[in-house]
Amino acid sequence: MPYADTEKYREYQRVYQRGWKKRNREQINQHNRKRARNLKKMHFFKHRSKMFRDRFKIANTKTITTEALAEMWKKQKGLCALSGLKLNREAHLDHINPVSNGGIHEIENLRWVAPEVNRMKERLSDERLFELCKLVLERQSNGI
Repeated sequence: MPYADTEKYREYQRVYQRGWKKRNREQINQHNRKRARNLKKMHFFKHRSKMFRDRFKIANTKTITTEALAEMWKKQKGLCALSGLKLNREAHLDHINPVSNGGIHEIENLRWVAPEVNRMKERLSDERLFELCKLVLERQSNGI
């Protein structure tokens, strides 16, 4: 050890670290920004999984975890499963098969959708929603 005195060695380390931080300021800032973005994302998924469990009073679901919701977001590439719109922090979790139609509260029955799409869908199945959208489009294309 180059320094027999522990206090002198600590001072040497402090001086060296200050110099390193000055020389690598941009790299440190870039790392901190990336870390903050990742933490912010995980807080979003953690909040959503807790909110979902609280809303549906699910005590011991093993599949609706923060990690599972984040993985589902990645699989959907941050896009609404029904409309393809880019999702933001307002995104909703939608039951593919609505609970009112016998759907379950499991990750396999969930997907990320845009809030407007989820409000429009409500308790409808995908097929019924598409039928209604088709009727609206047909009516509008007829000039009515």
